[in-house]
Parts: sequence; C-alpha cells; structure tokens
Amino acid sequence: MALQPDGKVIVAGVRQQTFAVARYTSAGEIDQTFGVAGVVTTQFTPDQQRADAVDVALQPDGKIVVAGSLTGPVGSDFALLRYSAAGALDPSFDGDGKAVVDFDGGDDRATTLGIDGQGRIVVGGAAQLGTRFDFVALRLTDDGALDTSFNDDGKARVVFAGASFATDLLIQRAARSYWQGRPWLS
Repeated sequence: MALQPDGKVIVAGVRQQTFAVARYTSAGEIDQTFGVAGVVTTQFTPDQQRADAVDVALQPDGKIVVAGSLTGPVGSDFALLRYSAAGALDPSFDGDGKAVVDFDGGDDRATTLGIDGQGRIVVGGAAQLGTRFDFVALRLTDDGALDTSFNDDGKARVVFAGASFATDLLIQRAARSYWQGRPWLS
C-alpha cells in the first residue's frame, strides 16, 4: 500500500493470476479517475502462469511502481510495472511499462520495493542458486534498466547458511554533516 501526498491510497495485489492495482480517495471510496473504474490489471505475457504483486511505491513525480514475481513455463522472475498517476502503463519504463529481471536463472521472488532519493527503484527478495535461496537486491534506473552503478551489474546477492530472503528494505539517505549550512562557516 502507498499513500499519495493528496491522501489517496494505492493498493497492489493479485486478481485472477495477474497484477492488480486499485486507488481509493482519502474518504475511502474507489477513485473512479484511476484506470478503469478505479482499478488496473496488467498481464505481462500471454504464457504467464501467475503474476503476484507484493509491493507498491510512489516516485517523486507521482508515477506508481509495482513489484512482484512473474511465473511462466520455466520458473519465476522479478517483475515490475510502472503506471502514470492516472493508471496507464508508462512506456518510458522499459519500453512498455513492464520490466522482468531474471536474477541468475533459478526461481526469483520479489518481496519488497523502495524508491531512492534519485528516483531509482530498489527491489529485495530471494533468488535461487542450485537448491538454495539467497537474499538478493537489485536496482533499476528510472527508465527500467538495471543500474550498473549498483554492484557493477545492478544485482547483489548475500549468501547466508540456509535459505534466506529479504522481507523489507530501508533506503538510507545521505548523511548531512552537522556543520553544513551553518552561516558562520560561509
């Protein structure tokens, strides 16, 4: 769930095996100006077996990013959508508003999403390597491409003993020195 500055509430989930997003007014009524009668559903591919939205976040420009997992004939991958504030897919995001990221060839599950101060999209979750699931994160640029300034390829993996996955993430803001902005230092 995400809260817009105007008090409207955006909720993401699953409807009939596909991503679903709804928006409510600050009074709790379905927002008829969003998508079709307040709801948007999006199918990634014709051969998808299941798409599960797990998190939603707002970018500073009001665009809506939804993260989850897409399961197809050969496994699951991270899946992301970006919508305009009105609920239309944003073609400036990976060409069609949809991005799918395969971590390392195994089953991947996105579980959490955040937007950093530069508008980059950060997703956490789990990725399978052999029989083990590892804690992973990836970062995308504003246009939906992997951000190669993040761990050289946009993806990071942490291996713990046993299976592990991220359940939440917090994006740290750059620390500001106590002395910055003090008039006597000018």
